[in-house]
Amino acid sequence: MKDGNRCGADCGSTSVGGAILYFPGGTYLISSPIVMYFLTQFIGDPNNRPTFLAAPGFVGLAVIEADFYYPDGNGESWYINQSNFLRQVRNIIIDIRNIEIGDAAGLHWQVAQGTSLVSEDSTNTSFQQNVDFLQGDFQVGIFMENGSGGLITDVNFYGGGIGKLKDTDWIKQYTTRNLKFQGCDVAINMIWDWGWTWKSLDISGSRVGMQLIDPGSSTRTVYSILLLDSKISATTGIVTQPLTNANGSAQITLDNVNFAGSGTAIGDTSGNTILAGGPQENSWARGVIFNDENPNGMVIAGDISPVRDRPTGLLGGPNGGYFEKSKPQYEGTAASAFKNALDNGCKGDGQSDDTACLRTLFGTPGLVFLPAGVYIVTDTVPIVSGVKIVGELWSQIMASGDNFSDKSNPRVMVRVGQTGQSGDVEMQDLMFTVKGAMAGAVLLEWNLRSSSAGAASVWDCHFRVGGALGSDLQVANCPKLSGSVNPDCIAASMLMHVTQTGSGYFENVWAWVADHDLDIKEQTQIDIYVARGLLIESINPTWMYGTASEHCVLYQYQLFGARNLFMGLIQTESPYFQATPKAPEPFTDEVGQFKGDPDFADCPSDSPSCAFSWGLRVQESRDVLIYGLGLYSWFQEYVQECLGIIHCQDRMIFLQNDRNLYLYNLVTVGVESMV
Repeated sequence: MKDGNRCGADCGSTSVGGAILYFPGGTYLISSPIVMYFLTQFIGDPNNRPTFLAAPGFVGLAVIEADFYYPDGNGESWYINQSNFLRQVRNIIIDIRNIEIGDAAGLHWQVAQGTSLVSEDSTNTSFQQNVDFLQGDFQVGIFMENGSGGLITDVNFYGGGIGKLKDTDWIKQYTTRNLKFQGCDVAINMIWDWGWTWKSLDISGSRVGMQLIDPGSSTRTVYSILLLDSKISATTGIVTQPLTNANGSAQITLDNVNFAGSGTAIGDTSGNTILAGGPQENSWARGVIFNDENPNGMVIAGDISPVRDRPTGLLGGPNGGYFEKSKPQYEGTAASAFKNALDNGCKGDGQSDDTACLRTLFGTPGLVFLPAGVYIVTDTVPIVSGVKIVGELWSQIMASGDNFSDKSNPRVMVRVGQTGQSGDVEMQDLMFTVKGAMAGAVLLEWNLRSSSAGAASVWDCHFRVGGALGSDLQVANCPKLSGSVNPDCIAASMLMHVTQTGSGYFENVWAWVADHDLDIKEQTQIDIYVARGLLIESINPTWMYGTASEHCVLYQYQLFGARNLFMGLIQTESPYFQATPKAPEPFTDEVGQFKGDPDFADCPSDSPSCAFSWGLRVQESRDVLIYGLGLYSWFQEYVQECLGIIHCQDRMIFLQNDRNLYLYNLVTVGVESMV
């Protein structure tokens, strides 16, 4: 873990020096925590998963720790939880049944974006949380007290006091999918959160399925819980304190949730039954809803009417719900079946031009391994149907050169398929980025229509613009609040574009325009300008699980003419430098290059809070269902006084001429008008 002077204590963060720790099958006796350094992946043998067996005398917070607390440090830890990026754990069994102390966990997971707990086999039933957790009577599987993630999928919990414990006041948002709990006394214990989407939960043999209790308060005031396509068989499915607020600050939403094995579906600590146990709850909520009949909002504690209309093309998942597909690991495929980029002419050294090499590799169907490195490209790299790409530690494809520098002429860096083509492509563990002022770069264009559900898929692929060594977009190049826009810091035109003919399955995709320098311990803030986040025009079934877009100037998500789209949970942040300059600056002359570009012409010239990036724009779209939204505005010109009056920016969501559009469990920060 420490080899190579890696980023541990007193480092803060880094963009280099990443490491994969591979664990062959076997049993590893653990007597003290294994602390994950920044930019680290733990990967076990998927064909013979290793077991981390906690010793009876184990001392520490957890068997694996993603953020270590300094002893006697007054709560200080190695990393800032909201920027504890880029971690991954998969294919490991954690057995904590021997631990004799009552406050130890299998995993301490205080992390942020670009992180995942994943498994290759969603049908796997061993605990071994794929990660799996084997627990004793009083033990905790995962402890999460802070963070801003992130995705957790295909994890199993067996026995124990609590499967997952969130014990804090600062969990922002998460997406979880396909978690199984068997015989846990309390499967999930949540004290507080802003937004959490739970998809395909399977809880059986528990006293309490989900416990929503704040020990510091007698009533429940703030949380947002969304359960989707799930089964809960427990004495009481969900236990909450009495809900006192009717202003939307506490929301429970159920969509296709089966409580047939639960005596009570939802009850409170005063002994009241909020919802009786029984079969499917197709569309139920307790909180506030807004619709055509209730434009000013209506308090609800019951069935939502009318029931949402789920497009059949989006279905095919567990419990008759939405389709989902776990990340493949190709464990049955010989390594020789992969074309290794470094054995086929690529350099990946951050200096050589790898355009021709990648065009050749991605131009013929087959398996491609892209070892860790930085692959410079100076022109568009097409990916044809039938290509499956596996990266390593988020292998970087980096746009560089004059072809991408003209913001008046956008140019695609990576293009998946051609307009009108159908087929299959798989990509995982990649990062799309730029070197310097690539003001015309469109980092990823997706034209390929998935030939079947999940045939065209992306897992754990991220966008990072600036803030990293080799980007030429760090604090020395792009300091914040310099008084004017530095043209050398206008870095891209768009991060990702799913065109009208394109469709696919996208899971754990984080699109980040850097707000700070990763390679400085203090994480000094910087000004980087990218016009657009994600533009989705797809009309064929598309799924987006656990995606985020942050700090683009015009918008983070734009849905224009989209159809048959599932999203959940999505997360955004507005640029910290706005409204200096005011949107659409520095892209005023480029407004209109893409469908739906906002011009902000309706903003008063003297307003300090109107010309801000939109979190979400939905225009001319239908059959769109978004299950969880966390849309945040933290600053005005890097100052946070606006948070006190909840008015950093005027508005966050723009809707126009849409049909069959559903937004569930919307959470905003610093915004006067949510929609």
